[in-house]
Amino acid sequence: MNREKTMKAITIPHTGSAAALDYTEVPYPIVPPGCLLVKVSSTGLSFGDVMIRKGEYPHMPPLPFIPGFEACGVVMQVGDGVDSSWLDQRVVVSAMNAHAEYLVAPVLFAARVPQSVSDEAAAAVPSNYLTALKMLDDIGRAVTGETILIHAAAGGVGIALLQLAKLRGLKTIGIAGGAEKCSFVLDHGADAAIDYLSEDVTARLQEITDGRGVDVSFNSVCGDTLYHDLEGLAPFGRLVIFGMAMGPPPPDLIQKFLMRFSDSISLHTFSFETVAVHQATEVASSLRMLMELLEAGKIAPPIWRVFDLCNAAQAHKMLESRKVLGKVV
Repeated sequence: MNREKTMKAITIPHTGSAAALDYTEVPYPIVPPGCLLVKVSSTGLSFGDVMIRKGEYPHMPPLPFIPGFEACGVVMQVGDGVDSSWLDQRVVVSAMNAHAEYLVAPVLFAARVPQSVSDEAAAAVPSNYLTALKMLDDIGRAVTGETILIHAAAGGVGIALLQLAKLRGLKTIGIAGGAEKCSFVLDHGADAAIDYLSEDVTARLQEITDGRGVDVSFNSVCGDTLYHDLEGLAPFGRLVIFGMAMGPPPPDLIQKFLMRFSDSISLHTFSFETVAVHQATEVASSLRMLMELLEAGKIAPPIWRVFDLCNAAQAHKMLESRKVLGKVV
């Protein structure tokens, strides 16, 4: 392709508020070997995009940067070494720079989308459901009959965890802020919901679990919320931290963790970046499995609102308002 050709994209030229986002012309992408050029029809918005824009992402990319980690679209071109059967196929991809008219994705991070699945539903899957799948099976190692706790349960990853946990025969407890969000969490399969705005989280956990605690807690909020996890884990319980939306862990976390040394609880962190770098060959097969579950109606990402790409700043503001139930695309 001609390097002079351009496309529309959202860029982050500098960190700041949603006003920092720039809907502008950028160079049309070159397709490296082993990759697909995808014309984007729908793309998801994640809290990682907001953190990059604010300059708070753990591994900040150089700016200017095109955000977006997931998309659905049609393959327009294939790189060297990629089978031509991918051409004109509708695909879902887990790839960076997705908030643009076109993106380049490694074929290892792509899967075909079933005909009955909408573009929006497919685009809502990669970031949230790949994260939830990996955490449940490989990091939290949750098994049938165990009880898990999900912070920010009304969000995209929270709902993904709820839906996948139900398929594994797990008991689920969701934490959310406010009656509306708690009702939403219960409607999407949680066995119990805790309103952290009006309830004592630790006391409610003990009540719901008859004093035993939970086997795994998935925390994307962090900050002081980790104290609830430490007090609420059952013996041999696992705490999985996969985000810090409310700030880093408190400085005395390890000290308090060691106070429960005799309970053999464990602390884990998770970033999907680790999977992308060290287990890349697993991504496509996981995406294919998730597309099959989506087609069968066994998972269903709730779409809160759909924005045009040029209105990305509005989408960011909505996600930051913490009023979103489910996924913004």
